[in-house]
Amino acid sequence: MRTVRWLAFGLALIALLPSASAAQQGRLFRDSWFWGANVGVMNFSTATSSNQTASLVNLEWFITRTRGGLYLSAGRAFFTANGAVKDNQGNSYNVQIQDMTQIQADLIALPVAWGGVHLYAGGGFQMNIAHSAVVTDSILDPNIKTQVQNTLADQADAIRFNLLIGVHAQLKRIAIFGNAEWLPAMGNFVLGNKASWMLEGGIRLNFGPSDESQQ
Repeated sequence: MRTVRWLAFGLALIALLPSASAAQQGRLFRDSWFWGANVGVMNFSTATSSNQTASLVNLEWFITRTRGGLYLSAGRAFFTANGAVKDNQGNSYNVQIQDMTQIQADLIALPVAWGGVHLYAGGGFQMNIAHSAVVTDSILDPNIKTQVQNTLADQADAIRFNLLIGVHAQLKRIAIFGNAEWLPAMGNFVLGNKASWMLEGGIRLNFGPSDESQQ
């Protein structure tokens, strides 16, 4: 199942990439590309605890066209949380989860701008991977232990649909920005017992078009 999820995410990313190649021209905001970094907070729930908070650090690639663009990011959430996983008989076992890697790809629309301030909104997919997920209960039956560990390994990552809104304020080639994101609940993911949300803020640098003739 994990291989299938990675393949699905890769195919979704490939489908979005043509938007990037078409955007590499222009200056400042429109038809430009940016590298950036952000920090933020994430709210999530597990099977045994609700409304947990984690700190976030991300690197991103923000590509704009006239009315839309592409948002790519990769980063990590830092936390320690308790969760649970069940065997085939419905018995629950405690799990300790630590940190999460997230890789994201979104198509965005750019509907409104006031001078150097641009609003954007969009949606796409986020790959979530628990860095560490370990069963903390003792399981005496080796068959059940293997089954529970396999179930936990399968639930330690997930591809989740996400919605994104943000604001980008630019001064020459430097910009500050803020994002708000929402991800739906996913019961077969150790960190997706309820819908999650994220708030992020950071800095972007405009590296201009890849075609030097457009400078």
